[in-house]
Amino acid sequence: MADNHRQLPEQMDAQMTKHAVGQTIDLDRDQRPAETSAKGAIETVQELSNVLDGTLRAQTAENTHQDFASLVGVLRRIKKVNPHQHMTGSIGGPSLLELVAGIYRRDPEVGNRFLDYVTDMGMLRLAERKGFFMNSDAAIARWMEPRVRLPGKPGEFAASDRHLDMARLAFQSSNVHALELFHEAYRQVALENFADGVGEVWYRTTLGDQDDGQYARAALNGAISAQEETHGRLKVRFLAGTRKLLAASPDTSGDSDSSQGSPFGGALNLLQENADDSGMVLGIDSVGVDADWKPEQQESLRKQAAVGNLWVAVHFAESWPKGGLLDTLERLEQLIRYGVIDHLDNSNALFATPDENSGTKAYAECDWRVITYLQHHIFGLLTKRGIPLGINPTSNDWLTRSLRAKEGWRFRKFDELLGEGLPSVLEMMVCGEETPDRLRIVVGNDNSRIYPSRIEGTHLTVSEELASMWNAPGRAVPGQTNGSVYGVIPTNGISRLVLNGLELADVGRAQTLPLLAESRSVS
Repeated sequence: MADNHRQLPEQMDAQMTKHAVGQTIDLDRDQRPAETSAKGAIETVQELSNVLDGTLRAQTAENTHQDFASLVGVLRRIKKVNPHQHMTGSIGGPSLLELVAGIYRRDPEVGNRFLDYVTDMGMLRLAERKGFFMNSDAAIARWMEPRVRLPGKPGEFAASDRHLDMARLAFQSSNVHALELFHEAYRQVALENFADGVGEVWYRTTLGDQDDGQYARAALNGAISAQEETHGRLKVRFLAGTRKLLAASPDTSGDSDSSQGSPFGGALNLLQENADDSGMVLGIDSVGVDADWKPEQQESLRKQAAVGNLWVAVHFAESWPKGGLLDTLERLEQLIRYGVIDHLDNSNALFATPDENSGTKAYAECDWRVITYLQHHIFGLLTKRGIPLGINPTSNDWLTRSLRAKEGWRFRKFDELLGEGLPSVLEMMVCGEETPDRLRIVVGNDNSRIYPSRIEGTHLTVSEELASMWNAPGRAVPGQTNGSVYGVIPTNGISRLVLNGLELADVGRAQTLPLLAESRSVS
């Protein structure tokens, strides 16, 4: 799919990349990815590990303080892929927020819905509501900026998803200024990824559930502008989303497909009809809350996508009702064993293990034995079918805190054995370079603005997500996780995660392993 993905990017020309309303990203010398000749192509975990550890040794020799920010800086200089970028939770900074504010001021319908939301959430007092839109776009943007992030104590997944309405409502507007927002948002977030060393970013989007091709065209043009401004060093792909809530109506069951006429078809059709470069439309994705949703409800659409040579990604087992972990894993096993799927995302159920420090015990010991068996079995199916497993560490942490407290579980660390005689996730992921049967985990950042960065004054990036998992040699506080629920892993594990992303961009649907023999055929 993408060219030359297994090498570090060439040294970028000094440039100032312009953003919306005059904002710029300065790719100065310290931020630019390291220079690499043709002979410097990175092909193996060992080669990339040597680059990373060598950079750390150089820092030590120069007495450079190895704090968390310096680890992020090292990883920013390594070419990466971000396979999981949503838009509505990635709107931040004055320029885009001013566009959002301008839409709310000029479109009474979505403006009132925005005021309803911020009033209901206690962000705005009733006395302030009446004259709120008398403020300027810039003033409203300044008011919004510190409130974009999730509150310090996030609730259930559904409540966190609703928080996206801070910006999501603007993408649903029919106001003419929404076209500018679509263009600049898809351009600017792509450029933010490029500044982090990302060479390819995959947008997961429903295009604001719009049904007019001009919005798809604006989003595509914004992405194209980012590609042109980076002189082709950045590639942008789109995965059209279907909302689970529309496929989970009470009368929906079995293999029926309730997605006919849903925003899924609209987003995919609009992107395909308006893309000059068909390669930008990568595939489909499922988005939204898992509650009452069964993967088989959209199986026929996934089959149609596969026939059309589209990449099929599925968000599943991200959350579940209290006490529903075992049932969720059983449904996930059926999806991975029999379903049409190329890519599984945010499957937090695979990492759940009892929290010894919690007084809550939602599952009996015998339940946990079955849960662990299913987790190991599903990891094996993912490995056998070559299906990558996408994680977004900060998002996975924040959106499960309430559920973990209710059920008494934590995330299993990557280097923690699944059980007696069973391997760890790290062992399943990092094995012989020539071994095709590896667990392929890839890392994204999900939403870059609603989750807090560990570095003051910045937004969440893929480099930060990787750094939070890196047990780098000689780091200031050995073993410090800086917030990763997956613990820390050595340099070769980080290298494997980076290379998995690059290989994912290379592979595409054509090289995805076929369904297991006992699975249903695509027809």
